Amino acid sequence: MESTLKVIQTFSKIGRIASKVLFVLFTVGVCLCAAGTLSYALGLYGVLKIGGVQIHGLLADALGAGETGVYMALISSSILCAGKAVLCKFAEKYFANALRDGTPFTLHGAREMQRLGILTMAVSLGCYILAKIICAVLQKVMGGGLDWTNPELETSLSIGVTLIIVSFLLKYGAEKEKENAEN
Repeated sequence: MESTLKVIQTFSKIGRIASKVLFVLFTVGVCLCAAGTLSYALGLYGVLKIGGVQIHGLLADALGAGETGVYMALISSSILCAGKAVLCKFAEKYFANALRDGTPFTLHGAREMQRLGILTMAVSLGCYILAKIICAVLQKVMGGGLDWTNPELETSLSIGVTLIIVSFLLKYGAEKEKENAEN
């Protein structure tokens, strides 16, 4: 049983570190997308080049879309990255607390896991809806665009449900641990 707890703590350490790294990467993603959107809006897209190739051309070619499509992709990506950065901070907090407690089987840890599951679903759905609204407005105002969907939404919702189920397992484990300690 002690070796299983060590494995769980090792995974918690990995989870905490991965959450920190992903938070930084998603934050950088938000900044890059925002900078890209701003430079595009200011007409600087022709100035930015990589090896003589305009970044505007790379984006437009990769997306198979024009100006509206590039805006939609940049804005949607910044919204999704921001949501994921927020979720990474909450995950980092959960893992840090689980390590501090020495076990994930605490009532507090179970509540945090449940909150993380609810937030995963709510933030993912909220970001998706916000991005869809902005894309619809851009299509109306500018015309053209992309048929944008978020293929990760279903996965995020599934992960949220899974985290909620795991929270009940953690709560049950905490209750059993408490019961065993009383006996």
